[in-house]
Amino acid sequence: MLWQLAGDSLTPEIINQIVTILVSGVEARLAGMTNHDVNKQNVTAVSDMMFNQGKPREAVELNVGNTHIQHNSHVADGPEGFIEYFDLMAAQDPGKQVEFKRVIAEGEFVVLPCSQTWPGSEDSAGIDICRLDANDKIVKHWDVLLELPEISARTNEMF
Repeated sequence: MLWQLAGDSLTPEIINQIVTILVSGVEARLAGMTNHDVNKQNVTAVSDMMFNQGKPREAVELNVGNTHIQHNSHVADGPEGFIEYFDLMAAQDPGKQVEFKRVIAEGEFVVLPCSQTWPGSEDSAGIDICRLDANDKIVKHWDVLLELPEISARTNEMF
């Protein structure tokens, strides 16, 4: 099914990424990793592809469910809304980088506290929350973002 959806856009690089994620999931399960471990790997890989690599379509094809409910008011529901938003973000802010500070899993949820660097703007602290279905696919997403001021009233770091 993925091959039919991708059509001619399925490059060798994308095929390698798909195979890597699929194989890592199988290897993880064979090695006794829990669903939490697999979900953490999957969410981190998808988030890295969206934010840091600027490849939201490939990220969605790899590990986002057919039904995707978005709780960010700037992003439409469904896989295409997700792709459109991140394509626009990659075009508007090509130097944006996200560093995942933690990866936390509980039940069907994965939480990614992260540091975001936006060229030309304030850096931000963010938290992404994803809900995964029984097939380890992301089906819901929430996020919060806090711009970090140049001067802080405290000396401890955000993370």
